[in-house]
Amino acid sequence: MSITRKITTNAKKFQKDVRVQMGVALAAAFAFVIAFSWNEFMKEAVTELVSMLGLQNAILLKLVAAIIATAIGVIGISYFAKWGK
Repeated sequence: MSITRKITTNAKKFQKDVRVQMGVALAAAFAFVIAFSWNEFMKEAVTELVSMLGLQNAILLKLVAAIIATAIGVIGISYFAKWGK
């Protein structure tokens, strides 16, 4: 294989790899936007629930909400990690 052909082949592979990595970065950026949206919703939902229940100490409710959100996140990450293979 000539040097020119090797360079062309490697350049095309590099370009493809850059596109794949850019796609991953963009997906992560959208995931952060979605996560921040859900964060705001969860804060308001917990605040509203604390108000409706008349609780004085909301820390336990916030802990439960955090545990549920973490469990959903771990399940989602596990699913998509296997899905990508």
